[in-house]
Amino acid sequence: MSIFLFKSKHVVRPRQMKMALAVIVVFCFWITVVNAIGGNDGNTKLLLHADGADTSTTLTDSSSSAHTVTAVGNAQIDTAQSKFGGASALFDGSGDYLTIPDSTDWFNTDSFTIDAWFRTTTVTGQHAILYQQTSDGNHGYGIAINGAQLFAQYYESGAYRWQLTGGTVSPNTWHHAAFVKNGNSQVLYLDGVAVDSAASSFAMLDIAAPVSIGHNGYAPIPYYWNGWIDEVRFSNVARWTANFTPPTAEYDSGEDPPPPPPPPPLLGTLTFQYESNGYCVNVSVNKSLAPSGAILTIVHADGFSRECGSIATAGRVLQRSVELRY
Repeated sequence: MSIFLFKSKHVVRPRQMKMALAVIVVFCFWITVVNAIGGNDGNTKLLLHADGADTSTTLTDSSSSAHTVTAVGNAQIDTAQSKFGGASALFDGSGDYLTIPDSTDWFNTDSFTIDAWFRTTTVTGQHAILYQQTSDGNHGYGIAINGAQLFAQYYESGAYRWQLTGGTVSPNTWHHAAFVKNGNSQVLYLDGVAVDSAASSFAMLDIAAPVSIGHNGYAPIPYYWNGWIDEVRFSNVARWTANFTPPTAEYDSGEDPPPPPPPPPLLGTLTFQYESNGYCVNVSVNKSLAPSGAILTIVHADGFSRECGSIATAGRVLQRSVELRY
């Protein structure tokens, strides 16, 4: 039980008798509602948000597969640049990359999707976003930039089965890249727009090699990435079959948070009068009924708020109405 005391201390002048002010007492607390975007589901086999402390080399796979991610060279989390989450993976273009061990998750001859956000410092040469390629360079597939264009390819026994290229990549700008294989159809998207496509009936091989991010897995011509990569996802399903709006937030489980609770009930209104003789009113409120973290606040009719007990009433006679809510 808490007691709040309001008291007038000074003599009231007649011309002030007409002044009145409404006061509302409510319990106030913050509610943050974030809409779910989805995208991290049973078809997600790799998901790197690349969030964390600046310069950290610990990157976590947020998919249900929870693959081990190893940072090589100076690859690290950087908080200076990000698309989402306040951080991204940074690569300096010289020996930096992330590696994830080989897995059956990477093999789907029918349909799969690779998508990621990237920001490159250069549009000269070839730079890998994500690849799975044997160390001898004879078998592999991946997505990269080739100069100022987005690029994707698949090859086996040293022969290209398909190559896609297109769009315009600007340096020091965040872009969304997506490669989608849907049966015999292969489509390359830049910022949600299809820039190239091909039809191929070749069944892809199960590549016995780790997945590399920021490197193509072939040491003689490594395609090291120079810049930042964020929100990398590998899915064993075709995510898009037409142009789309790139994601606007990090992928999550797609479950919306519960709605906020209804407003607390109004328990009644208390009206009291301040008199020139210093008459005061005690207001008793049972704080135990308030929600956790609630703050009892007085809100004046003029929009100015003060904590309970800090109303200045000197020299005035005021009639006040108070709502009590828990």
